[in-house]
Amino acid sequence: MEKSEIKLSDFSLAKSLLQKGVRRGHMGAIGRASDLILPQEGGRSWIRSRSKIIAFEESWPMAGHLFCGPGGTEDPAPLLTCALHSKQKDAAGLGALAVAWADGDKRVEDVAPDSRAVAIVCAAMERPDAFWAWARKECPTGPARALVSVAQGAVKVAYSPGDIASIYAAAYLATQGPLPVLRPMAPSAEPFPWWVAADKHTALGAEVLSLVAQKMGQTYRGMVSMLFHLEGVIVNHLEPSPWWDAARQYSFICCGIEEKRAREIMKSARREIIQIMGDRVERELCSRTGDQQVHMFGE
Repeated sequence: MEKSEIKLSDFSLAKSLLQKGVRRGHMGAIGRASDLILPQEGGRSWIRSRSKIIAFEESWPMAGHLFCGPGGTEDPAPLLTCALHSKQKDAAGLGALAVAWADGDKRVEDVAPDSRAVAIVCAAMERPDAFWAWARKECPTGPARALVSVAQGAVKVAYSPGDIASIYAAAYLATQGPLPVLRPMAPSAEPFPWWVAADKHTALGAEVLSLVAQKMGQTYRGMVSMLFHLEGVIVNHLEPSPWWDAARQYSFICCGIEEKRAREIMKSARREIIQIMGDRVERELCSRTGDQQVHMFGE
C-alpha cells in the first residue's frame, strides 16, 4: 500500500473512526481506519498503545485477557476481539467522574453509585505506587490480577486525564469481585454513519458543532456532550454499566439539560450536522483507503 499524503498528526478523523468502529463492532470502519493509520510513521506503535486504552474504556473486563492471556500471550488483534464482544463501560464512567471530582466538582456526589470508589480512584492517580501495591494484594491471582498487571503498564502510555483515570478505575473495579462477562457478538451489518467520526477532536467536527450549537441556541459544550453520549458512544450491545449511566447523567447536569430534552434536541441537531457535513467525512476517509480488509497490525 502506498503511503497517504496526510501526516499521522493530521489523522484525527481516522483515529476517531477506529474507536467508534470498535464500539459498534463494524469491521469495515475498523479496517479503513487501520489501513489509513498503519502506513504512517509511528502508526503501528500508536495503534498498539491506543488499543489498550480503547479496551479499558470500552470493554475493561477483557483487558487482562487481551494483553496478558494464559501463559502471558497477547491477543494478535485485540481491537477486533474487543469489537466482536458486548461492551461494559463502567471503567470509563468511574474514570470520568473521578476526573470531575479531582477538579473539585462536588456534583459528582449526586450521581455516583459509590463516592468512596471515586475517592479511591482520585487517590490512585495521586499515589500510584501505593495503589498498585494495594491492587496486587487484593488480586493475587487469576483474571483480575492479569487485568491489574496490564493496567499498570497501560497507564504509562495514556496521556489524557480521562484515559488515565479510566485505567485506574478498571484496576479498582477488578478488586471488587468477579469480572463481568462480555458476550460474543456478530459483526455489525449496518451501514456505518461515517459522519460520527467528525467529533470535537477533529477540525471539521469542532467547526460544525460550533455552527449547529449557535443555530440551535445551545452551548458548544452542551452540543459536544449530546453528540458524544447520544451518538458517538453507541455500541453494539452495552452490558449493565451503572457507572457509565452516572457519568452520562453528570454530563447532562453540567450542561443544565435533562436527558429527555437532550434526546429531542439531538434529533434536530443530527439532521443539521449531516446536512452541513454532507459526504465530506466519507470522502476524506474512504477515498484514501487502499482496501477494506482489516489489517490491524499490518500482517
